Amino acid sequence: MKINLFNLFRKENNLQKFYPRSSFEKLLESKKSYPFFSSLENNKIHAYSTRFMINLIDVKKIENEIEVFFHKKIKENKESLSFNGKALHFFKFEEFNQTVIAIITNNNKFIKNLYDMNLEPPAPHIVFPERDFEALGSLQGDVELWWNVYWSPFWSSLTEEEKGKYLVRSELSSELSEFLILHS
Repeated sequence: MKINLFNLFRKENNLQKFYPRSSFEKLLESKKSYPFFSSLENNKIHAYSTRFMINLIDVKKIENEIEVFFHKKIKENKESLSFNGKALHFFKFEEFNQTVIAIITNNNKFIKNLYDMNLEPPAPHIVFPERDFEALGSLQGDVELWWNVYWSPFWSSLTEEEKGKYLVRSELSSELSEFLILHS
């Protein structure tokens, strides 16, 4: 299921009513946090938005966190929730045969809890099991799209030390490790 987020940002849309200025607080987290949330203020929507690929085992953690903050279980792939002046739009869909979560919210405590979960996208060899990363000289096609949208926000949020630990912990092939380092 593809989500056309641009439709949500048309001049007249319900999101502007769903996320009023009165319930908006500036997010104090650094841009080095993952998942990366960007402000929608330029669209007169007083909330933050993110889209990230997630390992299946972490989907339930995110859904549980939503239940804690918004007092409702996620039952559908598309949900709109509000509780105590805070709101959330939740979308779950598949891209590259992986689960993707898109969130719009004005709940900074919820966002901080997502940061604290230390979420990671599926590793490149999981997303592209048949791909020979050693043969890829440059990013192109579907790998470039995946890299720019899903991998780069995660990878660039890590320090050099964290990247090294990730490469060891993930037991990636030397070719794939070189590919990640080369394109950092």
